[in-house]
This record gives sequence, structure tokens and C-alpha cells, in this order.
Amino acid sequence: MTKIFDSLSNQIDDLLYRICEKLELTPSQFHKAEQRYEGLGKWLSDEKAILGPAQPLIYPQGSAKIGTTVKPLTFNEFDIDLICELQLDARRYTPSTILKLVLERLTAHDTYKGLLVPGTNRCIRLKYADEFHLDIVPAVPAQNGDMTSILIPDREANSWIPTNPKGYASWFEKQAAKRLILEKAVRVEPLPVQQNGDEKSPLKKAVQLMKRNRDLCFDSARQKKIPKSIILTTLAGDNYDGNQSTGMTFQLVLSSIIDSILSSGNRRLVVLNPVLQCEDLSEAWASDPEAHRMFVDWIRDLSDHWTSLSIKKSMPEISDLLGQLFGEDITHQAIREQTEIISKARESDLLKTIGPSASLAIPRGGENAGTPIRRNTFFGR
Repeated sequence: MTKIFDSLSNQIDDLLYRICEKLELTPSQFHKAEQRYEGLGKWLSDEKAILGPAQPLIYPQGSAKIGTTVKPLTFNEFDIDLICELQLDARRYTPSTILKLVLERLTAHDTYKGLLVPGTNRCIRLKYADEFHLDIVPAVPAQNGDMTSILIPDREANSWIPTNPKGYASWFEKQAAKRLILEKAVRVEPLPVQQNGDEKSPLKKAVQLMKRNRDLCFDSARQKKIPKSIILTTLAGDNYDGNQSTGMTFQLVLSSIIDSILSSGNRRLVVLNPVLQCEDLSEAWASDPEAHRMFVDWIRDLSDHWTSLSIKKSMPEISDLLGQLFGEDITHQAIREQTEIISKARESDLLKTIGPSASLAIPRGGENAGTPIRRNTFFGR
């Protein structure tokens, strides 16, 4: 017997699962991103080309690596961040030299040459016409004894910055209670296959939900102040306790972040890279206190709204609040899906009440115990 939900909190968890499914890239979007990533990786890693002697390793980093990607809103672009790690000694090459080497290889390709646009301080960007871009971060090994630590360029300062995207991904997967499966030593590591909602940890779903609400709240006029995804991901990972409820995980993470803000007093919240303590992920807030204030206001408002969900007793009220937090369209789609599944089960007399708790369940494998539930329209929409 497979239960759908036996309480309102489980019903909300089911809706959150469906919302997160809709935040994923569609299969066609993911396939297109995968094709472009792999094609670019092969071009950069060609052993006969200019970068060949440096034995480039190409691998994804960020949300594409750890499975917390969220489809962009209309004012944003979907992006994949990748590392192009060259086996060169940072003591013999300046960051600007490494950037020029990678750029020279890209301009040798007729298509990539036409897609180049100004990137960030640390990357080279390829922008596609369909609101999609690839951010390429050149890197060299850190040579500090840690096999996954790397150095990436700071264009403005022409200096190297230490980081560890592979180590970070491994840390996050452990926090999410999943084992990171490392690929064999290949020149271009594949993009991880998108997990469906059933496979995804509550921690990953909580990160997706935070990012979705952030994107809705920080409109185009406030994009320069938007909290970075790695900050939200780190805060969520630091505060995850293994709870298997997405709703409870979301509540715990938000409450814990609020506690950290209160503990910091009038100082900014410092968020350190869990695998590289010298890297202050929130360093930009030191020179931009307004961005920090906007983050604090946003996270408090999100926490207050989520807390108010606990006093909602009807699905119309709950769906209205979820729509405000994560978008009306995908919330209504999730509500409709849940309603249809339950309605079909009722119509075929498969939905039963089990015992005194009247939990809702769909029998599997010929189980028939229980009393059929009459149809109703308690979802209200």
C-alpha cells in the first residue's frame, strides 16, 4: 500500500514535490544544454589544439552539478557554469594569460566566436539566442596537496583566487545524504542526469524553493542586489538535519538562517565555503551593506510567510499562499495534478481510508483493504 498523504503537512509536501518538478528544466531544455556543454567540452579539450599540451579537464560546477537548477523567469537566463582546468603552474602563468589562451581557442571556432559576450570578472561567456548561456571559468590546480582545489582568475586584480567546486559538490551531496558518484578520469565530465522529484533530497528541494522565491522577489530593478545561489545553498546545507519532509526542512532552514542573522547582531552575516574556510562567499556584502540588508529583509519575509502556512487549514488558503511564494501558474498546475490523481483513484474505488487516522492511500499489487472515499471538491479550485 503506497500512501499519498495522511496529514495536511504530507499533502503540502506532495504539492512542494510537484512544484519542484516544474522548476526543473524540461527534458528538451536539459538535452539542449547537455549537447552544448559536451560540444564545448570536446572543443576545449582537443589534444591537438592550442590547449592540448595543458591537458584541459572540463567539468560542471554549481547548480547543474548538485541538482538544484531552477528554470529562469523571463528576465533571467538559464546558465551552466563549467570549469576548464588546465594542468599548468600558476607560478608561471598569470590569470590574464590563461584567460587569453581559453579565449583564443574559442575564437578559433566559427560558432563560438559569434556567441562571445562580456562575462563576469572570473569567466568567459557564450550567449545563445534562446536565453541560454555557458559560463566558462578557466582554472589551474592549486597544488596545495588537495587534489580538488583549484585557482581561478580575478580579471580586475589579475590575481588567482582559491576555490574548490568539486569539494563543495561532494560536501553538499553528503549533507543531502547522497553519495557523490565520481566519474572515471575523462577529459570532459558529463552533466549529471537530472533527478526526478522522488530521487531528490528534501535539502535540494528546499534550495530550489528558496531560489525560486528569491527570483520572484528580486525583480529586474534589484538584480544587482540578488543573493548569490551559492550563499543560499551553503546556508541550507549547513542547517539541514536530515528531515525527510520538504516542508519541515524548508521551515528549519529558514528559522536557522534567521537565528544566525540575530546572532551576528549589527554585523553582516558571514558565509564561509565549508570546504575552503578562507573563501568568504558573502564577501561582497562587506562593501555593499544595502545588498545585505535586502537579503535579511527578504529571508525574514519568506520565513514569516512560511510560518503563517501552519495556521492555514484549507487547501484554497494554502494554495493561495504557495502561489504567492513560488508562482501562481506552477502552484495551480501542482494543485490540479494532485486533484486529478486523487479523483481518478476515487472514481476507480482505489482510494481508501486506512484505520482511525483516515490516511489516503492507493493500493498496489491487488490490496483491497479499506473503505472507499466518496468524491468531493475539497481542493476548492
